[in-house]
Amino acid sequence: MSAVIENKKNSESCCATAPAASCETGRRQEWLRPRVDVVEGESAFTLTLDVPGVGRDSLEVVLNDKTLTIVGRRTRPNDEAVLHRESRVADYRREFTLGDSIDGEGVTATVRDGVAVVTLPKAEKAKPRKINIAG
Repeated sequence: MSAVIENKKNSESCCATAPAASCETGRRQEWLRPRVDVVEGESAFTLTLDVPGVGRDSLEVVLNDKTLTIVGRRTRPNDEAVLHRESRVADYRREFTLGDSIDGEGVTATVRDGVAVVTLPKAEKAKPRKINIAG
């Protein structure tokens, strides 16, 4: 992973930043760890996460100081006629520690078709600049 974005180990505690519905019991929460691609562009880093079954209302992206937390809740329709089920309902969670070269005020997130995209713009001081040669 980039020195600017460090992957953090997921917390086992339920109530840190999980959606309220999963904290009602006070028990430990099982988290699914979505796969993530990190791409560095000229002006931003982009995190792309696989979160099948998660919609806009079920995704939470929180930046607290230098910690970026992404939590999503996959829900299932109330279908009483299920004869066989191998999938499970669970929360997704990933945490990253961001370096100083990220502009925290400009972070944006979208989710579409089970893919969440978080854009982390680089701070001005971290963007490449051309140095004029004196001579």
